[in-house]
Amino acid sequence: MTHFQEIPNTILSGMFVRQLTETLDLNSREQAAANAAAPFTLAAWSLSVLSGGECQLLPHEDDKDAWTHDDSWDLLGRPLPAEQSNKNVIDFQLGDLAQKVDALYQSDKPDDAERFRRLSLAAAGYVFSMSKTPGEDARELTDTMPSAPQVYSQVKSKSERRIVVRTKSQPVLFPLTEPPRNVLNFGPGLTGHTFISEMMLEGENVHLVSGGKGAHFVHRWNDCHVALTEAALNDLKRMRIPPPATLPKGVSIDMLSVPKVHYYEQGMAAAAEQLPQGEELDVAFMSAVHTAGVTECTAGIKLAAERLRIGGLFVLKAPDTSLGDEAGMDKMAYPAMQAFGAPLMAGEGASLGQRYDLTKPMERSASFAIYQKQ
Repeated sequence: MTHFQEIPNTILSGMFVRQLTETLDLNSREQAAANAAAPFTLAAWSLSVLSGGECQLLPHEDDKDAWTHDDSWDLLGRPLPAEQSNKNVIDFQLGDLAQKVDALYQSDKPDDAERFRRLSLAAAGYVFSMSKTPGEDARELTDTMPSAPQVYSQVKSKSERRIVVRTKSQPVLFPLTEPPRNVLNFGPGLTGHTFISEMMLEGENVHLVSGGKGAHFVHRWNDCHVALTEAALNDLKRMRIPPPATLPKGVSIDMLSVPKVHYYEQGMAAAAEQLPQGEELDVAFMSAVHTAGVTECTAGIKLAAERLRIGGLFVLKAPDTSLGDEAGMDKMAYPAMQAFGAPLMAGEGASLGQRYDLTKPMERSASFAIYQKQ
């Protein structure tokens, strides 16, 4: 495992700029402009452009000299149009680099699709490496990104298993009588690795389903964390280091293992054909994937209904009201009830925030519902 503390941020950013240059065919002026950007700026650009809306940073225009020099800004980003914001901020998605990325993503050529995939993986690896280096850059990156899943299964001991739903106050805890060994997560986002770490006691398989522009980035980001967690756990077992104080009473390091993680990058409808045949799921989560649209989310509900075991759970969380073709709770509650019947539990969840589409509210009320397959 690489010791990121030993690699200066400027070396990491230089390696990433070389990948940008090769993948996006940057000319000498563009390459020089990318090299002029601060290492944190390139990480912020990567998150904003390639994570598919999971995270976006908007530098204030008055502070842009701290990010890079004036000659680089057209490449990296441009001021937001007045009709979108009354703030003087720079949007990375409006820069020349982002336009090159979008052209690759929208292209129907296989070679362009492969170049986009390689760049997404490189960007996620770069952000991950930066987040593990010492100093202010790593702290700021960590503070910028979401810290915990909205809903997840938690197995703390053989007598303490539950579904956790984040709310505005205390989390809702739904007790489980059986361990969730095989779990499906639609839209794991940047917190997918935390979702997985909660299943290190009794978990066997975790299926992470993503789609859209950020799928490659999200899965690479989570896979890096999973690999790091697995290496750390193996070191603890090998060196017989005393268990952390955070482990519940009666749980030893030897009882923990990282579940096998399966990645799907073509969305919920495609996952129906890609999931291993014959494997029954214990829990399926669909949280904050409303931007995928009604058709995709309806396909996800159908998949969960078909693949859950009898008694298995389907956990839905979404904004209360849909905007456009979004799959909010107002559009998904009925097909979920058609598939599973009335929910076992429902209520208000933590509000959902976003910084990706500034034409939509930055924060919205949301609800959750837990269904059971009969």
